[in-house]
Amino acid sequence: MRTKVTGLAVCLCLLLGGCQRSALFPIAREISDFELMSTMALDVGEDDPENVLVSLTGKGQQGPAKESGGSEQSKPLFLTGESGSITLAIQKMQTYIDKFIFLGHLQYCLVGEDAAREDMGRHLDYIMRDPKLRTNSKMFVVRGSPAYELIQKTSTSKQFITDRIHALEIDANVLSVASMITVADAASATDEGGNYLVPGLELVDMSDRDGYLREEKEDDPQSEHWGFDYSGYAIIKENKLVGFLDNEESQGVVLLKNKAFSDIIEQRTEEGTLVALRIRPPSCSVTPVWQGAKLETIKIDLSFVSMINEIQGPENIFVPEKLEDLSKKQSAVLKENIERVCRRAQEEGCDFLGLGDRIAKKSPNKFDAIKENWKELFPQVTIEVTANSKVANTYDINKPNGAMKEE
Repeated sequence: MRTKVTGLAVCLCLLLGGCQRSALFPIAREISDFELMSTMALDVGEDDPENVLVSLTGKGQQGPAKESGGSEQSKPLFLTGESGSITLAIQKMQTYIDKFIFLGHLQYCLVGEDAAREDMGRHLDYIMRDPKLRTNSKMFVVRGSPAYELIQKTSTSKQFITDRIHALEIDANVLSVASMITVADAASATDEGGNYLVPGLELVDMSDRDGYLREEKEDDPQSEHWGFDYSGYAIIKENKLVGFLDNEESQGVVLLKNKAFSDIIEQRTEEGTLVALRIRPPSCSVTPVWQGAKLETIKIDLSFVSMINEIQGPENIFVPEKLEDLSKKQSAVLKENIERVCRRAQEEGCDFLGLGDRIAKKSPNKFDAIKENWKELFPQVTIEVTANSKVANTYDINKPNGAMKEE
């Protein structure tokens, strides 16, 4: 007992001794000494294509206080470093500023298209291994340009890149155009073969967009008209980017994964009246059909209801026959989107939709027998998609435009 107490006392003396800092703990710093970085970009090196070019951005220091209250925000901080490893590239950046680079608040990781085509697993290792980084940071692949360029062109003192991506993330849930993937999700998929989807972002010249109000700045008039938008999903096959899904295929992914929250479909009646239908959260099930130990068919069943949100004309569509016709048309649209993305997955020879995982949950013992050969079996299996819908709600108005006048 005396030996244990003595050993504990020695350890406490070593840890709490004031002569020098213990190597067991990080250097103590004031919160004002940290530079909080919120978005990271990873690209192919410019000096050497074998290197990785790392870019970090944070809001930087606030400017002087305004007379109306608050403080003026300066232009966001943007740092870059290049090396063979992400670790050393970030260490090089430390010499550029007088504050300590802190990555514990990192929210988004953007990977340039060229870097994604080389190896996604290479970049995931650093983020997963470093204990200071969040594994729930969201990932994106930047299409058509380096990731650092998207940050440079779109982040201004008025519109910070991290805030804009966050707003886009919220829009994705509302518009059902994409579902997010975290670094931890991507790392898990890497361990299972490296087949998964990552939302894509693309630089957009907003001055070409209808309804865009351009507000130029005297010091940087060009930055005001650059923005970014979703650009389908990036297809990661065996940890390398092999292509992108288009908007319709991407919608099929969201439907298939039961991530759709809301969406709008425009359809015309037989008389030509345009009707806008708002889809409520659909339900999509995956059912394997077995013949003994052989997987014959994968049946995908989609069901949803919609509400009439707008009718552009006086036609009375509130009759069973016309509502049924609209139901069939909207079902056909979403059915085709799911079929398209399933065909694309089989053409790529890559189950990035996770159908194998869903089959394994339904038939674990049978799927275990074919799991080793799933890569070869998946492109050959028959996939059948059915969609059933109903126009279930017309809100409080159940008459066409001009009905009161006719009465």
